[in-house]
Amino acid sequence: MYNQSAVGGFAGCATHPEVLLVVVVRTIFAHLDRRTVIRNTWAARHRIHGHVMQTVFLFTHVQAPVEASVLRESTIFGDVFHQFDEQDKVHANLTTKVRGAAQWVHAHCPQALFVMVSEDNVVVDVHKLLPYLHRYRNQLSANTTLLCNIVTKDRPSEYFHAVHACQDDVFLAPTVVLDQLWNAAETLVDLKGEEKITPVLSRLATAAGVSVGDMSPLFAGAVKKTSILKEFLGIGYHHSQVMVGMVPEDYQGKEAAIMKHVWRVVQEHHTRTQIFNVYRAQFPPSGPHETGNVQTMAMILLGVDLIIVLLVFPFILWKKKCCRL
Repeated sequence: MYNQSAVGGFAGCATHPEVLLVVVVRTIFAHLDRRTVIRNTWAARHRIHGHVMQTVFLFTHVQAPVEASVLRESTIFGDVFHQFDEQDKVHANLTTKVRGAAQWVHAHCPQALFVMVSEDNVVVDVHKLLPYLHRYRNQLSANTTLLCNIVTKDRPSEYFHAVHACQDDVFLAPTVVLDQLWNAAETLVDLKGEEKITPVLSRLATAAGVSVGDMSPLFAGAVKKTSILKEFLGIGYHHSQVMVGMVPEDYQGKEAAIMKHVWRVVQEHHTRTQIFNVYRAQFPPSGPHETGNVQTMAMILLGVDLIIVLLVFPFILWKKKCCRL
């Protein structure tokens, strides 16, 4: 049984003939603080740098006591849909995410070129990601590639047969690839108990005949070796490949606060860059020495902002913890 409900308008998809990206964020009722941060930060606008995106929140297995509240939130914000599928309670909701995202895109946004599916502890630098997808849209679509974090094990084990496997926390693909994964999911609903042996996203890709691309250089926080705080708060962030970050489990209960402040730093990075570019356009440097001075000043100003954030950030987390007590 599959039930899908969506109340309100999806402005990005409803008013634009072409949508570059749909972001489907899997969430639960208790994570209203995370959804609020996402709505007020990277998902606040539908058009960025001339590219259109749409963010929606996917609720799975909505319980009867909170169903009215979920529908009320959908009425207010117009970006919520929920589903329930009795046959799909395994694999940490992975096939639910794939199938739910595919069905929603078909129903509400068939013109979307790419779909990204993630958990609700994510920060997306849309100023980087949308131009990246636009730049490589033909190449990514032609290759029908699923982009994900590829985890590499030294060797297979009793409980982990795959040496290279896709993590399912966040993945991105052309819409046609999502359709292929959805169709493959219909044939793999009997994998209960095997998700630890071979991760389901990898099995879906294999069954669908979809190639897998390693997007780990673009992600932070999805694997422990890359810290979202280190990658996003670093002075060199603007020139790095990182554009999607996930708050790790180590910060349980503080996800919303971290997401909010990481986004503030992302905005600072791009604002400084825009100011630098405008200044360069109006006052072209007379020589390499002057160019170096402007770049140095911009880096100093950004460094001051980062120092302030790093000093204030621990205090905010401490205050948030104290308020709970």
